[in-house]
Amino acid sequence: MKRLLERLLFICLLLSFYNVEAQISVNADQSVTNLMIDNKYSKASAFEYFLNNSHNSNLEYSISNWLDDKRAAVVLTFDDWSPGHPAIVIPELKKRKINATFFITNVLGTPDWNIVKNACDDGNEIANHTKSHLDLTKLSGDQKKNEIKDSKNNFGEKLKGGKILTFAYPFGRYDQVVIDSVRNSGHIAARGVQLSSGNYTYNFAPTEDDYYRILTYGMNSTITIAQFNSQIENIIKGGGLLTYLYHSIYNNTVIDNSYAQIHQNDLAMQLDTLLSRKNDVWICTFAQAIQYHREKKTAILTEVSKPFAGGNIWKVNLSDELNDNLYFQALTVKVKVPDKINKISSIYQNGKKLSFNISSGYLMFNAIPDGGEIIINIL
Repeated sequence: MKRLLERLLFICLLLSFYNVEAQISVNADQSVTNLMIDNKYSKASAFEYFLNNSHNSNLEYSISNWLDDKRAAVVLTFDDWSPGHPAIVIPELKKRKINATFFITNVLGTPDWNIVKNACDDGNEIANHTKSHLDLTKLSGDQKKNEIKDSKNNFGEKLKGGKILTFAYPFGRYDQVVIDSVRNSGHIAARGVQLSSGNYTYNFAPTEDDYYRILTYGMNSTITIAQFNSQIENIIKGGGLLTYLYHSIYNNTVIDNSYAQIHQNDLAMQLDTLLSRKNDVWICTFAQAIQYHREKKTAILTEVSKPFAGGNIWKVNLSDELNDNLYFQALTVKVKVPDKINKISSIYQNGKKLSFNISSGYLMFNAIPDGGEIIINIL
């Protein structure tokens, strides 16, 4: 009887050990969690997990997978800066208060940089699509530099200091040498023209190079609104990043026949469909999505001073291990409010007032990693 009890105790301990291991494995591989969450039945945020144990923090907190606790991220990208982009796309985006990423090249003529800069000032991302739209895999080292790095620097100067952070490969063609050149030129990610492989999970870039092989969903006149919407449904369920790729946008007065023409009316319907899911998806630029995803991987929230230690304040700090000149996207943080705090009146980071809300004992706000101490005014 004694030996039987000892064996039962051993089995219980063994099962407990493997259960802990399984939990660690799930936290390490976000795609496991992702596949088990269905937006129709769960109100919980996909992939959200607590960091206080693995990151050696004294706070109980989590960082949402996407800004404002959205379930997925969707990016609209437009290649070549063809005539319909400034004439049609920019006004349609502005009308709906959403932004997109425009990959600029001189292949269709020199852009009017005053218009490009205005689009950038409105919150759109201006990104690099090379100077001459050549097949980069067939160029020499000096030619690659001219098309990638020199083009990036030139575009940045035209924007009067604007940052060029992401890249699109002409014709979608690249190899490892091209990837290395794009990365070493200061780009944080790159997109080809390859169709989505069906990976809608949050774990869309498990390696560094994967950020320079982002897949996309190419748009043309044959894509129905149902097909467009199905991609949004898939990414909401999966919790990852979806990019749409557009080229020519035209109407009865704007001629844009560069490639894969789409009428303004169809674009407007697609934008309205996307906007109808704004409670589920973060509609952002390519750079913002990549910055967020990469920042979250190393971000940690620490307590600078405990509540009331220096008056009616509570100080915390959000930091990451990335280059602050390239990564400055706010992250959505949820931190457990200590019992001694009855009310929070305001939150500031580096003198800027942050919006916040409290739900189920957790304080949620958006803050920039390495953007300065976060001061929480409390009662």
